[in-house]
Amino acid sequence: MSQHPISFYFLDRETNPGGATGTRFGAAFAYIKGNSRQYPYVVANELICGRLAQYLGLPVPGFSAGVENGTTSLLLSRARSFVSFSFVQRYARSAPPAHPGSSRAQECADRFPSETVGALLFDVLVANEDRNEQNIYFRNADPAEFYLFDHSHALFGIEPGKGRKRLRDLRDDPCVQGSPGVGVAPHIFLEPNRTAPEAYREDWAKRIRLLPDWAIADSCKHAYEVCQNDPIFKIGPDDLRDAIEFITWRKQNFETILNKLGNWMT
Repeated sequence: MSQHPISFYFLDRETNPGGATGTRFGAAFAYIKGNSRQYPYVVANELICGRLAQYLGLPVPGFSAGVENGTTSLLLSRARSFVSFSFVQRYARSAPPAHPGSSRAQECADRFPSETVGALLFDVLVANEDRNEQNIYFRNADPAEFYLFDHSHALFGIEPGKGRKRLRDLRDDPCVQGSPGVGVAPHIFLEPNRTAPEAYREDWAKRIRLLPDWAIADSCKHAYEVCQNDPIFKIGPDDLRDAIEFITWRKQNFETILNKLGNWMT
């Protein structure tokens, strides 16, 4: 997996803030998302999914929780935020370039066959119904690059007040087959991976089955602690418990959930 280094600039090239290995003080570019009244679960969803993806070895950009000190039309002052390092080597005020179309998805799957199968199975684990050309980054060059980002629609979803209900309703639903009736397209890598080697599917399914319970619990507790003081959405103990139980149950019953997709990989 080839990835761009994080973009940064030095604020002070001369002063060493401490340490014996030439540390310098600088700043990095990042994309920042916060909770809002319209989308109150964004930070929790992103933090939990980001940690789990890292545990599994998927190509997600580096990230952290943050505190929003300013205000916008949607964000409140001091709101907790999700901060993802920029994975393009330039300052870009707009979102990363999208590469729409099924042919582009197939090209990405051909270049990164294992990782795209992993992305598909991971989105099954976290009940992510929203993996399309707008939330992957693929650069078919030398070296090639592939990143997954934007998990705001996973787990608790986006509807205010319906997070725990979504966990109950989608307990054993693969969530990647799409819902044409309501305008939800199938997962961008569902069709390209129908003919992927079985070894890739087995590798990622095994990683998910072996995902430690402590990793699931720690990921959810981290989001719980971050969002405790958020002025919009405070994850409660019931939300924490249900999220841990939901992911753990899906991990333990992963093959049963995958079987609901039918003969999606031959």
